Amino acid sequence: MLFGEIINGEMRSNRCGDIVSEEWSKTALIREEIVIDEFVVMPNHFHGILMILKDKDVSVNVGATWQVAPTDTRLATTTRPNGPKAGSLGAIIGQFKRITTIRINELQGTTGEKIWQRDFYDHIIRNETELNSKRVYVLNNPIKWAEDSENPHYSHTQDKGNNPV
Repeated sequence: MLFGEIINGEMRSNRCGDIVSEEWSKTALIREEIVIDEFVVMPNHFHGILMILKDKDVSVNVGATWQVAPTDTRLATTTRPNGPKAGSLGAIIGQFKRITTIRINELQGTTGEKIWQRDFYDHIIRNETELNSKRVYVLNNPIKWAEDSENPHYSHTQDKGNNPV
């Protein structure tokens, strides 16, 4: 629960959670081809919708949702030597993870501690209906925390198919 806690269905970020939110918000400021849509910092992971514009003057109605979580050292592997293609979703998320890791380590007085898992889950949003559905999912994540499989207090034996999107 590195980023805060859920109280009465509302996310209460701590300073680490604030760093995640701040850096995610900066993503569109440093990349003119990015539009940030809905996002939520959860106690132990993060959900966000972003749009990568091919032409900054063209309005688009599609995007990608993604989820990343703090690292599980049991899953740690080496990274690819060449890394993701510049400007790709992988490169964007990689830079976001890198800067949040640096800032959280500085805050906690640690050096080189891993914060994030190596990979992330992504999904291409293909139309306005799907975009609106994903927005609702992201915004309602704190309310549904008790049913979230990422919640350490959730009973996995009662899984009702509430897997991340």
